[in-house]
Amino acid sequence: QTKEFKYKYLMKILENTYPIEDASKYINTLKEEGHEIIFITARSDGDEKLNYDLTEKWLNKFNFKFDKLTWI
Repeated sequence: QTKEFKYKYLMKILENTYPIEDASKYINTLKEEGHEIIFITARSDGDEKLNYDLTEKWLNKFNFKFDKLTWI
């Protein structure tokens, strides 16, 4: 139940949350210049696969280029 609740409502939040204007442009410029881009999320409630998938989907939706996604 918790996973279903989380997926349902986290998806709604992510669908209505946008990055800071031009954030992906600047991150992607750093990536193109050869910098390693690592996104760290604090979504660590024991469901790492779901957290990873949802966060990766959001980053891809806004065209962020990155090398690694991890959580603390």
